Amino acid sequence: MDYVALYRKWRSQKFSEVVGQEHIVKALSNALKMGWISHAYLFSGPRGTGKTTIARIFAKALNCREGPTVEPCNKCDQCISIQQGTSLDVIELDAASNRGIDEIRNLREQTRFVPMEGRYRVFIIDEAHMLTQEAFNALLKTLEEPPPGIIFILATTDPQKIPPTILSRCLRFDFRKIPDELIKKRLREIAIGEKINYEEEALEILARYADGSLRDALAYMEEAVLYGGGNLKEQDVVECLGVPSYVQVKDFLLAVYRGDINKGLEVIDEVIESGIEPKIFVDNVISELKDLALKSDRRQEINWSLEDISKCISILEDLSLKFRWYGFPKLVLEVGLVKLISNFKKATIISEVQKAEIPVVELSADFNRIKDLWPLFLESVKRESVRLHAMLRECYPLSFTDNTLVIGIKAGFSFHYEYLSRQENKRILERMFHSLLKREIKIEFIMGESKDNKLKATASKVAEMFNGSIIETETKKEEEDDEDG
Repeated sequence: MDYVALYRKWRSQKFSEVVGQEHIVKALSNALKMGWISHAYLFSGPRGTGKTTIARIFAKALNCREGPTVEPCNKCDQCISIQQGTSLDVIELDAASNRGIDEIRNLREQTRFVPMEGRYRVFIIDEAHMLTQEAFNALLKTLEEPPPGIIFILATTDPQKIPPTILSRCLRFDFRKIPDELIKKRLREIAIGEKINYEEEALEILARYADGSLRDALAYMEEAVLYGGGNLKEQDVVECLGVPSYVQVKDFLLAVYRGDINKGLEVIDEVIESGIEPKIFVDNVISELKDLALKSDRRQEINWSLEDISKCISILEDLSLKFRWYGFPKLVLEVGLVKLISNFKKATIISEVQKAEIPVVELSADFNRIKDLWPLFLESVKRESVRLHAMLRECYPLSFTDNTLVIGIKAGFSFHYEYLSRQENKRILERMFHSLLKREIKIEFIMGESKDNKLKATASKVAEMFNGSIIETETKKEEEDDEDG
């Protein structure tokens, strides 16, 4: 018998087998129970998340001999023919290669015929966003007034390219990326079903590398099993896919945590020599940091606070963006390591001081601490208001006394001063600083003086001391020049 790829062999055949799309399964199941069957559906979401799979299951549920039913039997002629792709009542069209008006006209002609064997004729249009504008126009009339027993299911990874006139006539379901844990669980079930010897670490790497796509995870798994000669081991996955191992990621974070730059450089050398792309390595480190933030039990060796983890992720995300602009990725990674360690040396000192039972509140309110938190504060503001963040980029913490933080604004930025000084904006910023410092503070803004203004102020003070006056020399010089002319 011919070999069948894993993602085809293990494709879900019932709603109960679908992974990670419970909200869609529940809605469609209720529609079948209530008899509320729409004439057009739009399935949108990332690749490999089950759009076409659920479309076929829904078609089987509608045309099953026992149906319409939530769980098709997968034994009757209708179920088997739909499953094998030979049903005359379920027509699939790949819009990526059949995107013109002629193909849609042919499809419209087919809608004139009643279902041949089942109750409904289901037209599944994959990659629907690839259709031309003329094709969408030809499809519009049919979607607006479909013949009885005709159902359209449009699947797309880019719903923004679907015209609003089409969107408004479809019942839309948004598919989500599948969580790593669910992908890992499904890979384990398939490995057991295929009698493949596997390591849990290998499954974890595959699930993370798939980025929410179960189909991609199965393709990577198949490739790694072939590379490993029928086994699924962590080292084989690392070598085959060119991804870092969990040990490399952990050693890198431990080096940052302990301030061990030599160990960090060793890990970087090992990563580069293994042929792993530095950006992929950084993305895996960020993913591990997110796990550290969400799962406190993983912070046994790396006991960072959420604030420290957030700062580290911010630095690494900036680092990840730089790889596309610089031709020496290893150097970028090494500089990033130095920046991480230098940033966390202060955090280590603060932690040691806290062990000496110095009150945390007083330490958090210290002006040096505020300056350290300033980048994190700007990131928080950016998530709340892009405009406020743009204004604050021209500002800097100036002083902190009596629970009042004075923020300086660069000279000449009068618009920034007026905007930031509004009470509603100050309240937003005070609330954000409160979430960082765990203490109520007031914020005031002061605009810096330009060099000319400072010079004039100094001259005024001197003139006042000697009972003199200021002579506008530039104006006088201009007058003399005019007379000479």
